[in-house]
Amino acid sequence: MKRPEQRPRFKRKSLIEMPLEQRVAAAETATYAGSPEHKLPHARSDATLCPPELEGQQAQLTDWLRRAILAGHVGGCVEGKFPRYVWLRNPDQCFEGRLSNQVLGEYHGYPITLGECPIAGLRNG
Repeated sequence: MKRPEQRPRFKRKSLIEMPLEQRVAAAETATYAGSPEHKLPHARSDATLCPPELEGQQAQLTDWLRRAILAGHVGGCVEGKFPRYVWLRNPDQCFEGRLSNQVLGEYHGYPITLGECPIAGLRNG
């Protein structure tokens, strides 16, 4: 008996195409809200800790998030009008943002290694 054809598997943390108009709309209202699960003393035992130098930098982190969305560094599925994942790379660090609230466009983020970043050669944010 012949095996049925398999559909291509969706890689949840891979880059997706998102039209410019959608990226602009998402970037206009997306905000970095953070998560206590990535901050001491309430951090989960398996959570990556937020770098202390970024603590309280909501405006800068929101700016990074919006620039990454506009640049198309987005992945996962689109929930509401926002991509589930957003990636930003600074000279020596890569960050992953994850949608926390699809109605308000709130994200939390955490550092990941360059090897975990799903996009080879991701441009600096």
